Amino acid sequence: MRVMIGVLLAVVAALAWTGWSLHGARNDLAVARSQAAMFQTELERQVQAGALLEQRLANLDQSLTRLHETTEIHTRQLGLTLAGIDRIELTEGDSDASVECLDVRVPGELDGWLR
Repeated sequence: MRVMIGVLLAVVAALAWTGWSLHGARNDLAVARSQAAMFQTELERQVQAGALLEQRLANLDQSLTRLHETTEIHTRQLGLTLAGIDRIELTEGDSDASVECLDVRVPGELDGWLR
């Protein structure tokens, strides 16, 4: 009988120790699940931020490409205009002062009217 009581106490002690370990494991699992959910949320936020950044970089690239193309067009236009100004010759009714004034700055308002 003493052996049975001893075995029974050993089984009860083993079950108590297993139950206590299981309780600790459940707490650890709950913490791990909470952290996993938090990390999943952060990962989704980072993915969305990355997609937004990628879109903004694509828009910036398109804008810079258009700016570069427009700048090239305006640069060619300016070169043609300057080359045309250098080839201006006197015509009937012009004085020598007419050609000399080509290097003089024109007021902005007058420039706007002439365009």
